Amino acid sequence: LLSLATMEDAKNRFEQEKEKTLKELPDSIKDMFGTIGFAIDEDTDKIFPVLILDPYDVPPKPFRDVYWFDYFSKAKKAKKLSELSYIVYHYGADNAEDDCYSFVEHEDFIDYETGKEKGFHLLEPEIAAKVEAGETVEPEVAPGA
Repeated sequence: LLSLATMEDAKNRFEQEKEKTLKELPDSIKDMFGTIGFAIDEDTDKIFPVLILDPYDVPPKPFRDVYWFDYFSKAKKAKKLSELSYIVYHYGADNAEDDCYSFVEHEDFIDYETGKEKGFHLLEPEIAAKVEAGETVEPEVAPGA
């Protein structure tokens, strides 16, 4: 068993790493954390409602500690942190970790107000008909899943 001192030390190291990492991110990225909008799946051209997340709002393994830190390290080395893809949660996706989080390029993110003006907040007609009829609607698989 881990001692209380060991656990406290691990927590302190984690908090220091988190603070250092977040300080390195440009404000243009951090300012987007918590933003609701829509993302375009490049493979299907479908639009999904999403929430942009802080890297510390997602499960550590494998999403943050493997995938995101890989992107972060490469962007940092290339001095392109301002171009770092957004981490997003897909509303309506199966809550399996592989299905509900992905990365979205800046150009594939549409803010909520712009998406609403384009009607992205409305249900597709076939889904709306199922809801109207009281039928069960299965969640779609999020892009990248």
